[in-house]
Amino acid sequence: MKILPFLLATSLSCFAVATEPMRLTLAAPIEKWDESIPLGNGLIGSLLWGKGNELRLSLDRGDLWALRQHPIYARPEFNYATVVARAQSGQADQLNREFARSSDFPTKLPGARLVVTLDPKFQARAFTLEGNFAAFHAVHEMLLQSWGGRVRIFPALPSAWRDMSFRDLRAEGGFVVSAEQRDGRLRRIAIRATVAQQLRLADPFSGRPYDHNLPVTRAAGEICCRLQPGQTLELTERAPARAEQIPQTLNLTA
Repeated sequence: MKILPFLLATSLSCFAVATEPMRLTLAAPIEKWDESIPLGNGLIGSLLWGKGNELRLSLDRGDLWALRQHPIYARPEFNYATVVARAQSGQADQLNREFARSSDFPTKLPGARLVVTLDPKFQARAFTLEGNFAAFHAVHEMLLQSWGGRVRIFPALPSAWRDMSFRDLRAEGGFVVSAEQRDGRLRRIAIRATVAQQLRLADPFSGRPYDHNLPVTRAAGEICCRLQPGQTLELTERAPARAEQIPQTLNLTA
């Protein structure tokens, strides 16, 4: 049940008062659903509220109240596989245009409620929507992904982000990653291992030649390297060879 990690993370934030600019904080108790913290994506909505050690998550789908099917459901490509494929191929702009910004359905009225009763020693003092963490996570996913045992560099950058770099982002498997892109092309990658690990890197050069400082293998769309703790694999796009200049001879005849 994927709702449980989300609910746990959201619930824990209810017990500390936040003052950062990118946090929306409402003091507890919140006893009415229409005064709660709003969560959602434009079609599926939820409201977090409650008092004491009781948390309530009201759930809703916009088409429950519009009495009409959302037109996006009629599209056969509206599924999780499409979202993954578009994100991995760097089509974030198209994904947002087609799915994230295509809903004008209401999601305010709750259609169901999930009630969680915590240990009485936990008492809600405030409910917080942590926009700063959400924004950071979204940017991290655009710059670096590492699920499924495979590291991916710049997997979902918007096409307008032509020049981009990051340093020392953490990836699954104990890797610390830095990368630089200029004019829409990946130029340099450095991946440091903190533990002995086999690195599987989705080929970020799309088959183009590159230089490397450690032995690697390249096959099936991956670059692989066995790294020991403290070792750093450096990959650099190879500069294209200059075309040989052939002297031109001009013959003049009377």
